[in-house]
Amino acid sequence: MKPLMASERPRAVRLTHLSLTEDQKKAAASTAGRLFIEASPGSGKTTVAAERFGIARFDPRHASSGPVVAVSFTRSATSELRRRVLRRWGPAATAWPHRIETIDSFMRRVLEFLLRDGSLGWPGGHTELEILDDWHGHAGFRPLDVNGWCRVMDVRDDGTIRTRAVRLGAPRWGFSNVGPIRDLLKSGLATPREVRETLAEAFASPEIRDKTRSFLRGSAGHLIVDEVFDANVLDLRLFHACCQADVHVTFIGDPWQALYGWRGATPDQVEPFMDDKAFVRRELPHSFRFTTEQTQLLAHQLRTGEPAALPGAVQVEVALGRKWAALWALDANVLPLSFGRPRNQTDAAMALLLDVATRALLRSPALFVREAVLILGIGVDRFEQEGAARLGPVLELLGAEGSAAALDALRDAVVELGAAQRPPAVVANEAGHCANLDALAMRLVQEATVPGLTVFQAKGLEWNSVGVHLTPQDGAHLAGGLDAEVDDHRVLYVALTRARRNVGAL
Repeated sequence: MKPLMASERPRAVRLTHLSLTEDQKKAAASTAGRLFIEASPGSGKTTVAAERFGIARFDPRHASSGPVVAVSFTRSATSELRRRVLRRWGPAATAWPHRIETIDSFMRRVLEFLLRDGSLGWPGGHTELEILDDWHGHAGFRPLDVNGWCRVMDVRDDGTIRTRAVRLGAPRWGFSNVGPIRDLLKSGLATPREVRETLAEAFASPEIRDKTRSFLRGSAGHLIVDEVFDANVLDLRLFHACCQADVHVTFIGDPWQALYGWRGATPDQVEPFMDDKAFVRRELPHSFRFTTEQTQLLAHQLRTGEPAALPGAVQVEVALGRKWAALWALDANVLPLSFGRPRNQTDAAMALLLDVATRALLRSPALFVREAVLILGIGVDRFEQEGAARLGPVLELLGAEGSAAALDALRDAVVELGAAQRPPAVVANEAGHCANLDALAMRLVQEATVPGLTVFQAKGLEWNSVGVHLTPQDGAHLAGGLDAEVDDHRVLYVALTRARRNVGAL
């Protein structure tokens, strides 16, 4: 595989504004109170979502009886939709109470209504919450093993909210002791996880469900849900309440691009939900992304379940794989943007070092930097101002003296950046950290590198030329034809539909 030189590499591009096709016009202007818009890759999904938002907001023939609200499941998708709406319709489109927000923000509004109403009682009596992304950097928050105890939210019969301990069936980050999480909750802090756990418990009460429907009638007249196949059981329960409250509901998504079953999404329940609620279906079958015979034919084969095969990658702008480890095992001209989500202080220091490298070589930040600075107790502003100066010499040492010396220097460097303590050396982890640094050292001496991303980070993006790491199992899937009902097939489908001009196997 030959990467494009740095001067040749365009950045990932997003869809630009397009004149609407007939299919897009019909979808955007549909008068159906419950509508599903199935959008294949590159079909102008965000364009249509923005158009439908504006029509619901301003066209009296389509206007609902309350605020127009659009939600998506990531900040990046939410920001992109907001940008499209503002560009197309102007700032009046999102003037309060009309809004575009993440699904987690919408959930928080529901919970805070129930707190103000007195239906639920938050620790410390708070009726408004400060929402943090997660608890990284707070005392007591740590990785928990299978069969360990974890504190989760609980709602008593009287509406009092507390935490209880549960046994874990899979590893996760969390609090094992009640003290640290209790004190944080009493101060009015929470993360989206606590909001969701509380609502999931509370919705068992018919009275709470009635109160929620009452709130929704005034809070949303038309709800537009982007990437609906990322929804989980709680999300669907909320959408059910919206339907019961006579809120107009528009779902937009693609069952082929449902990737997040591993974090709780239930894509298999979305279609039955829509059938039960008698959603009208509109399709956006035409893709503007695929501009060559190869990408057009491949997209057709994948979606129809026909056998397909990939040529070897030659020149690529990005390398995609299922896991970070697989990307690091590729040719040294692929520079992955993460070693994996940091689980300890040394992992966090490694993430910051990688960020300095990717910014220098790719002009792109590494992933999980925010989590890393929180784990280490370093201020974000200080890292942005001093990170390159403090950690750049570590990269030079890595090339000159090797991974062991660089790892030791890295621990000292993050202390100089303000880390609460020097990351401890754990014997069982040292070999892995050194191996990761050795892999990074190989990238530092390449004439040119391209970014490596997991398929999950690549969803929603497109490039001209994409290389995809295929396992023998992936090759067998392609040869036998893909099925949208199979999780692994959907991941492969998303990976192979990011390219405008050509896609090849790595």
